Amino acid sequence: MRGVLSGAMLAALGDCSLTNSFDAVYAYSSGAINSAYFISGGGWHSLSVYYDDLVSNEFLSYSRLLKREPMISLDFVFDVVMEERNPLDYQRLLASPIELKLIASSIDQVKPHIFGDLTTKSDIKTALKASSSIPLLAGGPVVFRGERFVDGAVLLSHPFLAARADGCTHVVVIRTRSDNSSAGRFTLGKRLMAQRLEHLQRGMKEAVRATVEEYTGVADEVQRRSLSGAGPPYVIEVSATAASRTVGRFTQDQARIYQGMREAYGAMLEAVTGEKPHVLLRPANAFYRDPDSLDDKVNVALGSPE
Repeated sequence: MRGVLSGAMLAALGDCSLTNSFDAVYAYSSGAINSAYFISGGGWHSLSVYYDDLVSNEFLSYSRLLKREPMISLDFVFDVVMEERNPLDYQRLLASPIELKLIASSIDQVKPHIFGDLTTKSDIKTALKASSSIPLLAGGPVVFRGERFVDGAVLLSHPFLAARADGCTHVVVIRTRSDNSSAGRFTLGKRLMAQRLEHLQRGMKEAVRATVEEYTGVADEVQRRSLSGAGPPYVIEVSATAASRTVGRFTQDQARIYQGMREAYGAMLEAVTGEKPHVLLRPANAFYRDPDSLDDKVNVALGSPE
């Protein structure tokens, strides 16, 4: 659910007409789905997935755990929401000159994998699902081309590593985790996940542990490059850490989701314009105004301009 934050920040980039400023987007998990909508022009409407569809028991249900069923239903996301309720424009995504680098974790090879040769809707759909398949919570691994995959974050601590390895010279990093995030700690939940993956493939437990331990160093490098301007690669990190304290991984309260969206959208606008905006959101539309202005002039519209 915290993916609504990166989705709002991408929507802000789109509203500032900056989508085509990028050559490639590197992402995994909910960020991968957000990026697919971003590249295909989804904008504001793609955000409604979070507060309209993912707040239902069809997506997340704790009671399913008692039945030994996945708590999170990816089938609902990909076969109902992204096909019927809020369709992803796969054809526009395929035709875009912007490369979507979807990152998943290969269980069979015990290393991260970047899907870069996706030419059909079926390929993209399966790769997105593989990149978003959270172990234990979303069921078993996703099989694609005879190989088993789970969420990209399992074996790649930060998407920045993939961008740097590809020789990217200028990188915008969207950060949704708070300063006290557990991303760099080998928590009980991660140990249980690692043990389960070890049963599927020897070496996964230590690989997961190494990925977790690597995160803090990478996050520090990203922050250091962003603050100092050192490069290449030159990095701008845009943070929505305040919003991450409002929206957690399993938040389904719509009011908190709206507030998180508002904060994240404003954070990206501030990074782009250099001014701290006052962001107002409502279900049908969203916009921000100068809080010191006495008129109702709309500076930036999120969705259809009024």
